[in-house]
Parts: sequence; C-alpha cells; structure tokens
Amino acid sequence: MKVKDKTREQLTEELDELRRRVAELEAIQAKHLAVERVLQETEEEKRAILDSLVEHVVYHDLDLTVLWANRAACDSVSMTREDLVGRHCYEIWGRGTKICEDCPVQLARQTGQPQAIEKTTPDGRSWYIQGSPVLDSNGHLMGMVELTLDISQRKRTEEELRASEYRHRHLVEAMNEGLGFADRNYNFTFVNQKFCDMLGYSRDEMLGHQLINFVHNESKEIMKDQMARRKKGETERFEIAWSAKDGRKIYTILSPKGLFDGEGNFSGSLAVLTDITARRQLEEELHKAQLKAKSKMEKLLAERTAELMKANEQLQHEIAERKRAEDALRESEIRYRSLFDHMGDGVAIYEAVNGGEDFIFVDFNKAGVRADKIKKEAVVGKSVTDVFPRVKDFGLFEVFQRVWKTGRPAYHPIEKYKDERIEEWRENFVYKLPTGELVAVFSDETARKQAEDSLRKSEATVRALLNAPNELVMLLDRKGFFLEVNQATARRFNRSVDEIIGLTPSDLLEPEVAERRKGAVDKVIETAKPFQFEDERLGSWWDTIVYPVLDSAGNVARIAVVARDITERKQTEERIRRLSQEVIKAQDVEKQRLAADLHDHLAQDLACLKVALDTLYADQGDTEDERRQKVTELSRLLEHTLMAVRDKAYGLHPPSLKEFGLAYTVQQYCEEFARKNSLEVDFFSVGMDDLELDFDTEIAFYRLVQEGLTNIRKHANASQVNVRLSASFSHIMLHIEDNGKGFEVNNRLATALNERRMGIWSMEQRVAFLNGKMKIESDPMYGTKILIKVPHREETNG
Repeated sequence: MKVKDKTREQLTEELDELRRRVAELEAIQAKHLAVERVLQETEEEKRAILDSLVEHVVYHDLDLTVLWANRAACDSVSMTREDLVGRHCYEIWGRGTKICEDCPVQLARQTGQPQAIEKTTPDGRSWYIQGSPVLDSNGHLMGMVELTLDISQRKRTEEELRASEYRHRHLVEAMNEGLGFADRNYNFTFVNQKFCDMLGYSRDEMLGHQLINFVHNESKEIMKDQMARRKKGETERFEIAWSAKDGRKIYTILSPKGLFDGEGNFSGSLAVLTDITARRQLEEELHKAQLKAKSKMEKLLAERTAELMKANEQLQHEIAERKRAEDALRESEIRYRSLFDHMGDGVAIYEAVNGGEDFIFVDFNKAGVRADKIKKEAVVGKSVTDVFPRVKDFGLFEVFQRVWKTGRPAYHPIEKYKDERIEEWRENFVYKLPTGELVAVFSDETARKQAEDSLRKSEATVRALLNAPNELVMLLDRKGFFLEVNQATARRFNRSVDEIIGLTPSDLLEPEVAERRKGAVDKVIETAKPFQFEDERLGSWWDTIVYPVLDSAGNVARIAVVARDITERKQTEERIRRLSQEVIKAQDVEKQRLAADLHDHLAQDLACLKVALDTLYADQGDTEDERRQKVTELSRLLEHTLMAVRDKAYGLHPPSLKEFGLAYTVQQYCEEFARKNSLEVDFFSVGMDDLELDFDTEIAFYRLVQEGLTNIRKHANASQVNVRLSASFSHIMLHIEDNGKGFEVNNRLATALNERRMGIWSMEQRVAFLNGKMKIESDPMYGTKILIKVPHREETNG
C-alpha cells in the first residue's frame, strides 16, 4: 500500500511503531555499552589479579609466541610486557632457539590436557611449571597458558619436614616411655616399641584393636571414665593397670591428651605411659614390711615400757660405769704415752703440710731424743728439713711423701745420714696413722755398721759382731751351710755354736720357713745385692737382712744373715690400732649413757615443769590476762626446749636401735634429716629384717649414716641423697650417694686432714673397727659415692 493510500490513523500507528523500535534500539545500544564497560572493567580486574600473583602467568598462541604476561613474569626477566609480546618463551626463559624437550606447554598443546613438571635450574632453584590449553566456545584450541611458580622454599620445607618426621619417629621409638595414638572410637592407630615391650604384644597385634581390651579388669571402669573425660577435653594423669600377653599385671602412669579437629569435634587421643610396675611391687612389699614392723613395734613397745620401769634404778650404776670407763680411757692414754717414751727405737710423729710438700714434727720420744742428741723442745713444731738438712739426699723425705700419698707403710733400709751436726747409720720404718699423721720408727744402726766395717778388717771383729746380744748373725757358704753363728743364734735354737756349724737352715727351721730362707739366699747370690724381708715364726716377728760377701773378683763367696726380733714393735703398732678403736667404742658408750641421762632425767623434769606451768592458774579465773599469756609463752618455750633435749638424746643414742633394729632406725633418721634440711633422702634396705646384729655393729652403722649425711649437708650442696643398706650371706653393705658438687678425692682428704676435719677419718676408724673396707668415689660436678662393706657379725649370747 502506498503512503498516499494510507489513512492518517495508519500513518500515526506506523510512526508510533517506528518510535518504539528506535527506543528499543537505543535501549539495546545502551545495554551493549554497559556490557562493554563491565567487560572492560572485568578485564582490568583480571589483569590486576593476574599482576598481583607471585606465580608467572604467560599466555601463548599455538606457536608458543607470548601474547600476554603478568607482572611477575615480566619482573623475572626485567622486561616490560610490550617487550615480551611477540617473542617465543624458550627464547626468553630458556635462552635457546628451540622448544625445551620437557616443555609442559608444548605437551599440553599436543595432548589437549593440562601438563605439569617440576624442574631445577642451574642456580639451584626448583620450579613448578604447568601448561594448560585454552579452548574457544566450540572446543577448538586457541592458545596456551603457562603457570610457573618458584617452589624452592617448599622443597626445602618438605625436606626439613621429612627429616623432622624421621627424627621424631626415631625419638618416639627410642623414648623410654610407652606412646600410643587411638582414633575417636579408641582403636589403636599407633603404638611405639616401648609400649609393645611393656605388654609383650607385637605392633600388629595391637593396631586396630580396642584400647580397653588391653586394660586389666581391675582398671577397666577407671579407663572407661577417663575415656569419657577425654572426649570432653579434660586432661589429667592417672595410674592404670594393663594385662600383659603373658598374664602379668603392668602398672603405668598414663598422661593422656584429647585430639580435636578444626570444628572442635573429638577425633582421637594420644597418651604417654611410664612403667611403674617395679615401684608398685616395691610399695606392696614395703607395705607388708611396715605391717610386720608395726606388729613387732607394738610388741617391743610393751616390752620397752616394762624395761623403762627399771631404768631409774640402773641410772646410778650406769653413772659409775661411765666413770670407770673414763678412768680406763685415761689409764690407756697413760700406758700409750709410757710405751711411746720408753720404746727402745726412736719414734717421730709428723704432720704433713702444703699437700705433703713438707712435714712438721708433732712428737718425739725419748729414744729419738737420745739418738739425735737434741732436745724435744728444739724439734717439735719445726720442719724435718730444718732439723735434718740432708734428709732429702738421705732418701727418707721421698719415703715420707710416698707413704703420705698412698697410705701404705714403707721401709727405708739402713743408710748413712750426715750433716753438720750428726753422722750416723739409720734404719727407718714409716707408716701413716688414720689421723693422717706420719710415724717414723727408726733405729740407730751406726754401731752395727761400724761392726760390719770392722768385720771386713779382722776376724776378731767378725767374732765380736757375731756375738752381738740382740740380733741373730749367721755366715753361710753358697750351698747354704753355716760357717759362723753368734751366741744369740745359738740361744735362739737352744744349741751351741759348734753344734750349728755345718748344718743348713732346713736342719733348724720348719720346712716352709726354711724354703723362704733358701729363696732369699738364692736371690742374693743371683743379684749380688742385699735382700731384706719381715715374717712371723712361732708367734715372733723377725726383720731379716741377707748380705752378699764378695771375693776379690766381685763374686758372691759367702752369705751373711742378720735377723732382728721386731715382735715388740709389731705389738706396739697393733696396740696403737686397738687403742684408736677403743676410743671410738668408749665414745659410743658415753653417748649412749648421756642419751639415757638426758631422756630419763632432764627430759622428764622438763616435762613435769611444763605440766606445772600449764596448770599454774587453772583454778584462778580472775588472773590477769597478761600474766596468763606470759606463762603460756614460757610453757611454749619450755616445750621447744624439751623437744630439743629429746632430739639431742635421740641423736646421741636412738632408743629405736635396740627396739626396732638398724634398718628401721636409719630410715627414721633419714626421714627426719630430710624434713629438717629440705633435702630429698631416698632410703632403701634389703636383707636386714631378720639379722640380729651386735650393739657395736648397729651403732657403728648408725654413726656412719649420721656422719655421711652431716658431711653432705655441710659440704656437698646436694638436692638428693640415696642411702642403701643391704645384707648378703657374709657382708653388710652401706652405700651413700649424693648429686652434689663432688670433689677431687685425694686433694680433699689431704685438705681435710690439714684443716683438722674429722668426719671422713671418723668413718674410716669405725669401718676399720668392724674389719671392713670403705671406698670414696667422687669427681667435681658429678656427686659423691661412699661404699662401705663390713663382714657380718651377729649378736652372740653368753
């Protein structure tokens, strides 16, 4: 239809339609512009996101030509994006002219699937490289995206994690405690070897099985309660009993911890187990022993109550006995001094100073004064090198030092000493006292040496020497036949001189003694040197010297034998040793009597006085408060004094020693010592319950523990002490060990002697009194051990 044929209404409708169409087109155009703006903004956001990534992101075409790269990729080669676009990736990052053999981008293009590799560059860094294909809406390949990430740190972290995992696994398997993991249903997921060893199961026998199946029946309810607590997040240590594979009951301390996931849900638990089976068994044994001791204590307490009724009647008798003991001690000291001053040999007592660098005279007997022609006052307090200037050349000073360091006696043979004051031949015997002092017993052999010199000059002089009254002198040929003997020798064997000439020692002596004499003679013939020895024959001690008599060619032609009776000297040494032991024994007896006196008299009087003070104003209600308070304070002070007196009496002589035995008394003392000194003392005894020891042994061991702990408190700076008292078939052993600062044993003992510290010396004397042995082991910073071993002596009756 032509326009002119249309009506006005039709034209109007068409115009409106056109306007509507135009509006629609404008709306569509506006929408397209908005979409373009959104796409542009989205593209910029994507670019911004890609530029913020630390990974290298590169977009390639199918020829691996760079079309776009993010900032990290540009920065990695210090190039702009415009410089990178249009170039091949292998030219830029591979620095080559062709595609890399293991290129994941090339492989992704060929397979149409994402590909990735890890690669290490020559600079030692590790990279993760991923190539991904980019497809259009029709699924056609249109490009490649390469994503590269520096994973060097991750690699190092993974290696460290693997090493850490190895170390932790090794630690878990090497730890001395059991370790186990369980899942949320309490099925074992891991157990270490120690846990398996505790129960005797293999790891395969435990993994995947319920934890409760391994718990002993007596502990299952406890374990179920603890399992419920763990799910609530509660954690506490507790003791639990397990059933081992062989049926044994294993006690442990279990330290658990619940495991929860990120949302707080219970996912399992772990636990560390410490085996306390030995401790529990020991506790059970100790409990039985305590019950037994309690029963015994009640019985003994009843007996002791009856005995105490008689104690007061015996007090005066004990005081008299103590007085007699004191008198006997004084008499013993007088006898010792008399013996010391009237010995035929000279005796000098020295004190070591400066660690044995010098020795000072402490005492000098009358025989020594006569022999050295010097007053005692001029000697005591002076150095041996001042009194005898040539003592070091003489060789005796070196003997002093050796005896003082080793404690072993030493003999210094006859040598000539000469200085500006005297010129004499001396024979010395040196030994060390328990106090650390040195004793030198010496005899003046000048006359004998002069006689020997004269012997070589004339036959008459030889005969005179042979007839010296105090020594046996014999001359033998190389075959052992007597050629000459003196009158003393003849009297010794109750024969005449002529009857002995031509005999051999085997004709006069017991076979064993004669064999020893023959051995000495053979040795002198072989070495052409004098030989000296001491031995005992029929209750007498003899000091024998065998001399070679040389001919003009220097060969041994004859043998001279000189034997001296040293029985008196040996007896003196034994008496000195016994005197020291008797002094210690008397001290213990005195402490026992003093303790009884304190407990039965002074303590009882103080107790009565306290009762009187407490009841002084009982019937006087209107007494002033101030006076009543004063009396209360006096009563409290009196109570403290009473406790101190009883503690002192117990320390001097514990009554429980006789009532309950040595082990119980030492245990009580260790506990009290630990409480008063804030020190952990672990006491343990074994094999002592059925022993019936004599009083000397019991009080000696009690004093040894007292002295040992006192020394630790004063000097060791320790926090823990172990005391072990045990008995075997033939010995009683005491071990005292601390974790204190320790010391160098030889230097410390020397210093203690110089400073007059008697602790160690007192312990050594007590052990010697019991014929035992004591050993001290210590090093600086490693604590100290005292080891004492004493032969077992049970109490004898009658």
